[in-house]
Amino acid sequence: MQRYTSLLLALLLLSCSIAQAQNKQPYSRFQYHKYKWRTFHTKAYHIYFPTGYDSLASFTARELPDAIKKVKRNMGTTLLKEPNIIIYPSVDQLYGSNIGYSESVNYTLPTFVAKGNRTIIAYDGNYEHLKQQIYESVARSIWEAWLKEENDLAKQANDKPEDIPTWFKEGAIAYFAHGWAIEAEDKLHSNYQLNPYTNWQQVAATQSKLAGQAFLYFFRRSVLPTSPHAIIRTAS
Repeated sequence: MQRYTSLLLALLLLSCSIAQAQNKQPYSRFQYHKYKWRTFHTKAYHIYFPTGYDSLASFTARELPDAIKKVKRNMGTTLLKEPNIIIYPSVDQLYGSNIGYSESVNYTLPTFVAKGNRTIIAYDGNYEHLKQQIYESVARSIWEAWLKEENDLAKQANDKPEDIPTWFKEGAIAYFAHGWAIEAEDKLHSNYQLNPYTNWQQVAATQSKLAGQAFLYFFRRSVLPTSPHAIIRTAS
């Protein structure tokens, strides 16, 4: 009888362990099906990419130093840590991963994961889009570091972090990564011709990043030419 009871207890403990393992989704560096991952390390950054996609890694390695230099100049600061850039060869594979998360989330591109200072980018068949993600990944890393600092201060003062609208955050990151190019001006103009906007909230709802990018351009040139870091405090 004692041996039978011990066996039941052992099976019960095993079942609990399996249930906990199924419910708990641990952090993983990168994951997608059966990819084998390679790395390219420098003192300034680290690139992770699947075997067979050396061309994506080479392109990223060529563009990243210029991206870091330009964004640092635009934001008047530097990266606090060496960025870890993880490249997926398609957007759907990025969505199918569980990099750095233990819960379901909505991804943006590039995706910043605070744990380990990781930025995830995805190749959609267009190298120009990949280049844009690389520049935005650097701006996002700096922005997230600033945002964490501001939230820590807000928690100390109010026991609650301040929320910054997504359109403002994404637009600011795009502005610091790319500035306000003629292509963005043309796109905004075309949207106004196609859509009968009556207020800025409608623009922010339909063209979130572009609206924030335009707002930052106007804000810094016409209203308050302030430091990039101070913009977060203003938005909060």
